[in-house]
Amino acid sequence: IILSLGLTEKKKKIDHLIQFGLIRFESSDPDQVGGYLLCPYIWLWIMAYANNWNKNDPLLRNWDFAYYKEVISISGESSIPPGCQYWQHFEYFVAQFRSLKSHVYKDGQQVDLCTIHNGARYNFVKNSMIYNRNLTLMHSVRRVSTKSEDYNQDTKILCQAEEVNIAEAKHIVINAPSAKYSDSFCPIKMVHTGQLQMETHQCKLVKDSISQQKFDDEYKKATSQGDIFILYTSTSCKGLELRNPMSAIISKENWKEYFGPFAGRCYNYAMGPPDINKATYTQLTGIEKIGKERAITIMKERKRLEFSNKEDCSRRTKIPRQDLDPFF
Repeated sequence: IILSLGLTEKKKKIDHLIQFGLIRFESSDPDQVGGYLLCPYIWLWIMAYANNWNKNDPLLRNWDFAYYKEVISISGESSIPPGCQYWQHFEYFVAQFRSLKSHVYKDGQQVDLCTIHNGARYNFVKNSMIYNRNLTLMHSVRRVSTKSEDYNQDTKILCQAEEVNIAEAKHIVINAPSAKYSDSFCPIKMVHTGQLQMETHQCKLVKDSISQQKFDDEYKKATSQGDIFILYTSTSCKGLELRNPMSAIISKENWKEYFGPFAGRCYNYAMGPPDINKATYTQLTGIEKIGKERAITIMKERKRLEFSNKEDCSRRTKIPRQDLDPFF
């Protein structure tokens, strides 16, 4: 929020909201020119469900505000299902979060990418205005390219709910697992060129910092000229240089600034899956494509001898290697 601009078209002042102390303004810069409004999480929850305008909005209707059991499950309470707290679901959360941001602005409104991705460290061009679309979340059935050069005006992507027309630029698509491109993407129309470009999102689970070479490689495989590349990782990346145009990174250094009130929850999602040699039955069955039978097989085999790697686990359990990706 920019203090001098007020709120919405009605030019309400920030002071009107914070005068009672229940909502407060937190500055994001030394000059206190801009910042965020903070309120109790329960208020956010109530507003999302009480607003009649949002009752038919699938994004807010299905948003899981009550995620406390997931946190308790992480702490070791085996009687509570693990839910969606593992790394594979962080990819979903990133796409869901981007969709939520798109609904802050009017459909068709001109918005700067710097504003949409406020809090990120970026190397966007000076004129990076886009026509905002209220994005609908979709899941691609197949692994698809995230490069704009691979699509034309008539290209459609087969998703689980329906076919998505790329030219409409009103969807954010989660790629099929193990795609060699980005994890999710959304077509966006640039104001200064009128062209469709891809905004791509890549999530990386690593213990060490992302190297310059790794970042550049991820950028090249996900984008074509003019596309936007955003990498998400919970590790520190202080020394990383954003040499590529239209690139950005969200890392340990700017995690809270980017995700705001969802920072803690998002960090839980980004902490990775359990150790396959130590995970409980409940934790194993919480991983996609690892049902009861496979969980029992894993536990029996590791009791005999711990798994040394993905190939060893696949060979002994007969579970396809791609289904074991979340563990390795």
